[in-house]
Amino acid sequence: QIVVSNHTFINKEFRGKGFGQKDHQDRLTKAKKMGYDFIICTVSCSNNVEKHILQKNHWVKLTLFHNQETGNLVELWGRNLV
Repeated sequence: QIVVSNHTFINKEFRGKGFGQKDHQDRLTKAKKMGYDFIICTVSCSNNVEKHILQKNHWVKLTLFHNQETGNLVELWGRNLV
């Protein structure tokens, strides 16, 4: 079972206070409880804070692509949940 985690963000006034890491852990916990084996997400190449959180939590960058809807260069990341 694979789950996609997308469209999550922290409002500017709450950034730098650990909410991103907590939100990240909450998403992993929920996905595991729901029985998923693998989780994937997309991250804008310019979002260094989120990429740092993913690296710190053992995610792997899978590929890079150009999002035709937004025009952004995007990375696809994944992580085993078992």
